[in-house]
Amino acid sequence: MARSSKVSFAAILIMLVFVMGACGGGGGADRVRQEQLNEVKESALDNLNDMLYDLEQRVEFLGEHIEEAEGEAKAELEEAREQIKEQKGVIEKEIAKIDEATLETWNEVIENTSQVIQQVRTETNEIINNIREHVE
Repeated sequence: MARSSKVSFAAILIMLVFVMGACGGGGGADRVRQEQLNEVKESALDNLNDMLYDLEQRVEFLGEHIEEAEGEAKAELEEAREQIKEQKGVIEKEIAKIDEATLETWNEVIENTSQVIQQVRTETNEIINNIREHVE
């Protein structure tokens, strides 16, 4: 992956905890928390967009190999490309969730997103490992 999203999301979570703890009640504090949430969301979206770009690159890479492949190898590469496209869809859904997150829903959203990122990485690695012999 282009960046270590796991570390970045941990940093985002820690920063958000400090931000939320530092702000007291009141309208001004709510505005400050919202501005800080927007900054954290932007960082999280950057990380997810990096993952999305990586997945797009893998789809393109597989497409190039599919053109050269024949028979069973071609079928396996096409299936792998479709599976990677499915992972892209998962990340795109998470991007929408992050974008729509509020102060009240942020903790739940980011926790879910962290789990989804791990799942996508694991599945993507398995997909690539299964077709490695056809792309080397």
